[in-house]
Amino acid sequence: MLAGRNLTKRHDGTEVLKDIDIAVGSGQIVSLIGPSGAGKTTLLRALSMLDQPESGNVTLDDERYDFPLRADKKISPWPKISVVF
Repeated sequence: MLAGRNLTKRHDGTEVLKDIDIAVGSGQIVSLIGPSGAGKTTLLRALSMLDQPESGNVTLDDERYDFPLRADKKISPWPKISVVF
């Protein structure tokens, strides 16, 4: 399962995602639909660890990351998932 809880992301001081919750089960196919600028790509980038959220957490299977990350904790994009933008 891939899940995001209370995800918040800002760009240039503007809150793009605010307390977003999403859960996607293993093998499930999901489509995000919305107008331009709604935050779809930002959400996908946060879930795939390409762009870290300011707050909240992201979990893939048993790996959970709470944001903001501690300064000594480094992460890289998930090798187990595919995202199409």
